[in-house]
Amino acid sequence: MRIIRIVAASAVIVFAGSALSGCGPQGGPTQTGGGSIGSPVDNSAGDPLDPTRLPLGDYHVTYSAQSGEIFSCQTVFNGGGASGSAPWIHVDGTWDATSKARVAGQVAWPSAVFSITLQGATRVVSGNGLPVGFTTGVFPIAANDPARQYDQNPNAIGAHSISYNLPAIPTAVPTPSCTPGGMIGVALDGVPIFNGLDAGGRDAVAHEVQDDCGGHPQQ
Repeated sequence: MRIIRIVAASAVIVFAGSALSGCGPQGGPTQTGGGSIGSPVDNSAGDPLDPTRLPLGDYHVTYSAQSGEIFSCQTVFNGGGASGSAPWIHVDGTWDATSKARVAGQVAWPSAVFSITLQGATRVVSGNGLPVGFTTGVFPIAANDPARQYDQNPNAIGAHSISYNLPAIPTAVPTPSCTPGGMIGVALDGVPIFNGLDAGGRDAVAHEVQDDCGGHPQQ
């Protein structure tokens, strides 16, 4: 399985911006069977600059571009993901990143490759999805890892092909576009980046347990 990151990276190549406009339906998102995923959590007590009281993004999903929301192409959320009761998530719509569980381990990936090259008017991005120069936690999450009580992610990290041809000088599209549930970009260490939602439409960074670099294998 591919490893992904769902947190903002300091250096990111974004792919989703120009290819997906107009794919959002009318109305709000639903879970399988047509049920609502829930109302957006009131996170007004949060402070995006305070890691102990970050705004919780559960169900902040829209089908048009709005500040503070995720403009999602996904129309159905099947649920799943982390299911343990997380003590770092507060009832006032905030969460504490400093006390969140992390997956243990320092696994190196010497076979990782990633490159960005210019070929005329094209920027060529290629790699195998493994982190170049960084380690990961141990996945599947070990039975004796304290993080397992909150997230039983059974997936293993594996290589997969990344290959994109992008304009060397990109231009802004006239209207915003939605983000898919899959890959929307790649960090400069070669790891794919997904949007911020888990399988249930919740704040994935807050609920899903990642390693020290904010990554985990895709289900």
